[in-house]
Amino acid sequence: MTTEFTGSANASPVSATSRPDVSVIIPVYNCERYISETLQSVINQNLGEYQLQIIAVDDGSTDASLAILKEIAEHRSDMIVESIPNSGSASAPRNRGLELASGEYVFFLDADDKLAEGALDRLLTTAHQTGSGVIACKLGPFGPSKRASALPSRAFKKSQFAVDFIDSKAYTTLGALKLFKTSILKDHRIQFPPGYAVGEDQPFTMEAYFHSPHVTILADRIYYWARGRDDGTNVTSIGQPATEHYKKIKRLIEVVASFDLPPERRNPLLERPTVAPTGFRTVFGGSFLTLFDAHQRKEVVDELHKLVSPLMTNSLRAKGNLEAQVIADLLCRNDVESLEQLCQFLGDRLPVPLEFDEEAQHFVYQPKQGLSIGDLALSIEPYLAQIIFSGMNVGVRGTVTLPGSNRLPERVSTVWVHRRSGEQTVGAGKIDAQYFTDRGACIEFSSWLETDQLELSSEWDSYVEMQWGNCTVRERFGRAKGKGLVTQPVFLGNKNSVVVFFTKFGNLSLDVGPTREYTKVTTESLPQIVGSFPSPKRQSVIVEGQLSNIVNATVVSDSTTKEIQAAWHRLTSSCIAVVLPRRITSKSRYEIKLSDAAGHQLTVIDTRVITAR
Repeated sequence: MTTEFTGSANASPVSATSRPDVSVIIPVYNCERYISETLQSVINQNLGEYQLQIIAVDDGSTDASLAILKEIAEHRSDMIVESIPNSGSASAPRNRGLELASGEYVFFLDADDKLAEGALDRLLTTAHQTGSGVIACKLGPFGPSKRASALPSRAFKKSQFAVDFIDSKAYTTLGALKLFKTSILKDHRIQFPPGYAVGEDQPFTMEAYFHSPHVTILADRIYYWARGRDDGTNVTSIGQPATEHYKKIKRLIEVVASFDLPPERRNPLLERPTVAPTGFRTVFGGSFLTLFDAHQRKEVVDELHKLVSPLMTNSLRAKGNLEAQVIADLLCRNDVESLEQLCQFLGDRLPVPLEFDEEAQHFVYQPKQGLSIGDLALSIEPYLAQIIFSGMNVGVRGTVTLPGSNRLPERVSTVWVHRRSGEQTVGAGKIDAQYFTDRGACIEFSSWLETDQLELSSEWDSYVEMQWGNCTVRERFGRAKGKGLVTQPVFLGNKNSVVVFFTKFGNLSLDVGPTREYTKVTTESLPQIVGSFPSPKRQSVIVEGQLSNIVNATVVSDSTTKEIQAAWHRLTSSCIAVVLPRRITSKSRYEIKLSDAAGHQLTVIDTRVITAR
């Protein structure tokens, strides 16, 4: 086998009396397509004499990875290649690499990723200047496919030197792709836990943070390129079962609990393995009932009860969604049977059933046994079906559901909130229909806003609000919407008045002023008649606007009050042809009524939308 590889064939050996500055540890499993490029990025760091040690540990690859490593190592005296039986995760090869590492620092590099030019030199220089035990560097994506998991970003808003790992938000990046002071890892016997493949680096990095005098975050450029594979074989794409997720969250909680921290500093560290989506919900669902037997389920709940009960606070619980809050409460009660019942709901993809407590005037969850659970983070599901423009007015139609609820609301309204001041304006609206579905109480509603009543300039954000007694739930509006809605900005009035737009997150907002420039702006998004094509007995009337979700058309004229079904044909997503009898179009004023899939209706006359209901 011949491997293309550039670099000195007589690389400076690691002296027996000198210590390399950094040992780059690379766990390898079936990466024959990528490993040469990865190693080349390390060699290209151009570190000085005796500065570099490369340790590649093959985890029982079944492809040519090990052969490629050995061939490359033949030409490099600073490279160690080892092979171990397949362990199923990066933990064992990384731990073996740590045993072999002689560098003052270690850097963990995945076998399909690569280092940016000059990355190690900058990391080492920063480590020596700051004395930080961990140097976290900004990652960037590359490759033919989107990565299965998002790269950390919260901690990399700006570079921070010699800072506390909690205050700096470094705890939000727990991947091992960092520079670590070797003595910290070896003195405190910090190793990667075996037994699971995803998240094994989280307790390792968390423990290293705790034992580091401080950390440094480099965010000025990308230092590490993380590959998105197109073959779907990377571990994060494959995922792991609930049994391994349990080991992951349990170990991370144990690490945090082993250090004496006040709740205000401990809670941010516990959020990930408990009430965040990466915590309890990865264990407690339908698979909890199928992957754990009855004895194991009792054991899991008992172990988490002992761990979580002393740590759970109201402020930590409040960070979770409704499902996570109920799980947290049941774990604190050590209530296995109620957790099993909840997992059945979640496994069947049913919303958590809610009951309205008349005395407390709030929704609660009634578990299989024990007292009801209240103080829940309720979340409604609004859907934007239609936007209607009339002069300076904006109308919306949609639906909204409170999942799991057994009670219809007393009020539904749209609320527009000024982004800077918090001032609020309620849009005039009404409930058009209400009923129950398998998701809960569902409301069809419509609402109008007179934008010329908005006195403050700048952005106003739309919300849908539902109210039951003293219980009010509000949710941002517009992310879930009909496919036919035009999402480009729309001017109302002249270009100095109001712009209706959707934010980068897909939610509906207004900009009074406007206060910034908008691209692809239109002043005409209203369904309107733009032309017609006559024939002896028929006339095709061309209508343009937000029409991609239209499913039916009827016509009514001045000469008769009876609605007549009209044939229609789609020309484009925003244009249809409605076929009408010539006796209607030639002798009388007529209206075309268009209905969408949700039953909402527009009435078009000449070139104007005259009513919407």
